Amino acid sequence: MQVLRRVWWRLRRRSGPPPGLSQADAEALFGQGMTAFSEQRFDDAARIGRQLLSFRFTGGYELLAAVQYERGDCPEAIATLREGLAKKPVWRLANLLGNYLSDNGEYEAALEVYERSAGMFGDQPDITDLNRIIALSRAGREDEARSILARLLAKEVRDVKLRNSIDRVATDLGALP
Repeated sequence: MQVLRRVWWRLRRRSGPPPGLSQADAEALFGQGMTAFSEQRFDDAARIGRQLLSFRFTGGYELLAAVQYERGDCPEAIATLREGLAKKPVWRLANLLGNYLSDNGEYEAALEVYERSAGMFGDQPDITDLNRIIALSRAGREDEARSILARLLAKEVRDVKLRNSIDRVATDLGALP
C-alpha cells in the first residue's frame, strides 16, 4: 500500500516527500549514501542519490554530483548541481557547485555562486567565506582574499574543523606564520 501511495504522489507531481517517507527516513537514506560514497562504493551512492531524487530530496543531487566529480566528470557534476539549484535554492548545493567551479578553473562563476548562496536554506556564511577566499586566491586576487580572511580570523569560530581549515588557508596566504 505504501508503494502505491508513493507512485500516486509522484504521478500528481506534488512537491515534498510522498506519504510514508519522513524527513528522518530521507536523512537516514542520505547518510547511507554518504557512507557508500566515503567507502568508494560509487554505484551504491549514485543509486541512493537517484532514489532520493525520486522522493524530491535535494540531497540526491549532492550525492550524484559527488559521484560524478569523483569519477572525473566535473562538467556533469556541475550540471547536476545547477539542475538541483534550479529546483530548490539550497546552500549545500550552491556551496558544492562553487567548489567544483573553482576546482574547474571557473573562478568568476564560482564567486557568483558563493555570492548568490547567501540567505539560501542552510546558509553557512563562514564556510562560504572560506571557499570565496580560496577561489579569489586561485584567481590571483590575493588582496581581496586577504581582506575576507582578516574578517574570518577576527571572528570566534567554534567549529574546530572549520577553524583549522581557516588557519591552513591563512598560512598558505602568508597571513599566519
